[in-house]
Amino acid sequence: MISRMKADFPIAYLCRRLGVSTSGFSDWSHHVTAPAQRRHEDLTAQVMIAFAESKGAAGYRKVTAALNRSR
Repeated sequence: MISRMKADFPIAYLCRRLGVSTSGFSDWSHHVTAPAQRRHEDLTAQVMIAFAESKGAAGYRKVTAALNRSR
C-alpha cells in the first residue's frame, strides 16, 4: 500500500498512519526474494489452482498428476 501511495504522500506520513517504522518499510522494499522461495511460491499457487479445479476433491496424488501433465 505504501509503495502505491508514496507518489501522493510522504513515506514517513504513510508509515506513521499504518503503524510501520520507516526503517522496516525500507528494509522490506529492498528485500530480494531468493530463487528457491520464488519457486516454492509458484508451486504453491499451482497446487492451489489444481486443488480448486477439482472442487476440493483431489488428494496429493491427483494434484501431483495434474501438475505433471501441465508441464
